[in-house]
This record gives sequence, C-alpha cells and structure tokens, in this order.
Amino acid sequence: MRKPSISHIHLADFGAIDLSIPVLTYGSGRPTLSLVAGVHGDEVAGLFVFNELLQSIDDFKGQLRLIPSANPVAQALSLRASPRDNLDLNRIFPGRADGQLPELIAYRLMKILSDSDVVIDFHSFGLRNPIMAIFADCGDDTTRQRSFEYICAFGPEMIWLLDIDNKLDLNYKGAMAPALAARGVPNFAVEMPANHRMTQEQVEEACQGIKRVMALAGMCERESEAPEEPPMYRRSDVHALESGLFYPSKDIMSPVKKDEIVGHLSCIRTFQSEEIRAPREGMLLQIHTRDFVITGQSLFSMGIPAKRV
Repeated sequence: MRKPSISHIHLADFGAIDLSIPVLTYGSGRPTLSLVAGVHGDEVAGLFVFNELLQSIDDFKGQLRLIPSANPVAQALSLRASPRDNLDLNRIFPGRADGQLPELIAYRLMKILSDSDVVIDFHSFGLRNPIMAIFADCGDDTTRQRSFEYICAFGPEMIWLLDIDNKLDLNYKGAMAPALAARGVPNFAVEMPANHRMTQEQVEEACQGIKRVMALAGMCERESEAPEEPPMYRRSDVHALESGLFYPSKDIMSPVKKDEIVGHLSCIRTFQSEEIRAPREGMLLQIHTRDFVITGQSLFSMGIPAKRV
C-alpha cells in the first residue's frame, strides 16, 4: 500500500478547535477517482470498504483521493446531521461560502470534488438492504451516460433511480450527486448495509466494484468482470402510522403484490397486532428488522421498476 499525501480542507474555528476535513491522496496525475464517506456522521460502512481497498491495491495510474470524514463533527459524535443546527449535509449541496457550517462544508467539498473524473459517495441505510447504487439521472447527456457506465462497472445488486423532478425524490434535490452532475462530474452514491449487518463478503464485493470503476477510468487493468446490468427501481417508503413492535415477514429483494402482508405491527398501548400490507406491487428493496418503531419511521421501501429518462 502506498503512503498517501495528506492535506486538509480548512473549514472554520469551531470554538478553540481548528476544524478541517482530511484528504488522503494516493498517486498523482490523471485520472482522479474520489471516494467519499461520512457525509452522514453515523454511517461508517464506507470506512471499512476504504480500509479493505487500501490493503489490496497498489499499482495504478492517476490519483485515488479519499475523504473519509466529510462531516467531521457529526462523525465524531456519531450523528446523522450537524449537532448545532440539525442540517442534513446531503440535502444542502452545492452549499454556500457564507452559510452555516454544513453549508460551508458542502461548498468546500464541491470545490475539491469538481475536478474529479469520477466520484463515489458511500452511505449506509438503517434498514436491511442489498448493496445499492444511486443513479442521479441529471446533468448533461454525457455526464448521465458516463455515470451510468460507472455504476454498471461497480456492479451493485440494484440501482435506485433518483429523479429530482419526480415527487418521490424532491427531498434529494440538494444531495451531492445532482450537484456534481450539474457540474459535469460523473458520479454515483452507494448505499451499503449498516455496519453491524454488513458482511465481509459485501465489503469485498464493494472493493471489487471500486477496482472495476478504476479499470473503466483507465487507472488499472480489470481484475474481474461486472455482473449483468442490475435492475433499476424508483423507491417509495412506507412509514409506521403508530408506534409499536414491528415484525417483518418478507425478505429484501422479494417481489410483493399489492395488499400482500409484509409484516405486523403490535401497538404498545394495547398489544393488538395489525397487518402491514404492501400499498402497490413491486420489489421489496429494504425492510426494518424486528424492532420498536415510532410513528413516521420507515418500515420498508418498495421498488417500482424504472427506466432511464
């Protein structure tokens, strides 16, 4: 493993603390692949992927740039959002130079990532889920096509099609992916399982996917072939209408019919059990484990088969 060149993106004086984001750069020149983790501070799966990758790769052309702590205060406190203002960093891109701390972070990240040839942003879901890539179908035609090719090279189990003009996805208009696509930077996000559910096999699969992206970018020779083009879905969440004990009865990546039972919810005030049914036909992309859930919490998400615009 090569030794990295370590630099820092200075953010601000956080009280008496000099707050900055570390950037680890391996190699030099072009092309440049940037890997990002920690946009949501409580999502650490990407860090295990980075560590595994660095143990298994050495000889490549260009630059491999790692940003393991994109949201450093939230990561240090294991929080999804900024502890001071509760802003979600992945909803406020491209950020502002004169904004609140998360807006400043978004702005500074955009400055350094905009010169990349491809960017992969690693996240993890709280629900059970397969390795999922998010394709932001925006930007010019060249950027869209290149992003999709990189996703197929990565080889996720499925693709979540993100259309920021669709009512299902309006909440993601300020995510990193659309902001980079608008600047012509091919990119995609990866949703790994949460760290306590992620297997070593899934970590290794993600590493092989990164290596295939590097090969497609001209950074190294291809070590493995990508699987067939993965299925693509729009995603629709189903939320709990009351607090209670949720018992799932279906597994992820299972086809379900409209009104089919997906689980049961036992109200903690009466311990009466209610059937939770699928609101439409589709693929079960994610589902909560057996657990206590509160009103409004996501129980599962349905995948609606989709094609690129």
